[in-house]
Amino acid sequence: QVTLNGKHNFINEEGKIISLTLGFDEVGYFYNGFAQVKVDGKYNHINTKGKVRFTLWFNYIQEFYDGIAAVKLNQKWNFVDEDGNILCKEWFDNANSIEDGMARVQLNGKYNFVSKTGQILSSQWFDSAVPGRYGFAPIELNGKWNFLNMKGEIVFPNQWFNKTYSFYNGFGKVLLNRKCNFVNISGKILSPNLWFDDIDDFEEGFANVKLNDQEGKIDTNGKLYL
Repeated sequence: QVTLNGKHNFINEEGKIISLTLGFDEVGYFYNGFAQVKVDGKYNHINTKGKVRFTLWFNYIQEFYDGIAAVKLNQKWNFVDEDGNILCKEWFDNANSIEDGMARVQLNGKYNFVSKTGQILSSQWFDSAVPGRYGFAPIELNGKWNFLNMKGEIVFPNQWFNKTYSFYNGFGKVLLNRKCNFVNISGKILSPNLWFDDIDDFEEGFANVKLNDQEGKIDTNGKLYL
């Protein structure tokens, strides 16, 4: 990197300035062949030959995950792929980075999720939502909670919960009438016939549970050890 008269640029291995037409207000470091740059309050990426990556200049560019980045322009959010294509027809009030194939978006006070191809996952918009992990995202509608999967399906259409919790080490957690249970990555209740007073996250294949003042453990197959 070099600086001249308050402007920044890059020098390549041959000692040449890589961008003769642009001087940048801010520059980042090159990663996977691109560096983030700022001009007049807007951001873009340049490659090692000084060519800008995106046709549009954005107010903000999040880091790429799974080949997708959330971008902000004129107070609205969208997503771009590594070729600079805008993925969604709709622009959102807020957006999170994509994680495990789905990204949370907000529009007019409601929440939904977008796939890696820019498709809105559900026709239903939700009152609240938590970013997804392992392909499952906690969602709230009318005071009740469930999970949304990567296909845009409600995981338990016939059973809504008092609360659902993000997946960790392959399992999510649900709370129903002050009782707790786990959900596995197949979208099934781990112990459907036995609900617990309290549960911890899984660590090394086991989770601590509490049942009728007894403390024990449960394994990933649902076997209980008291």
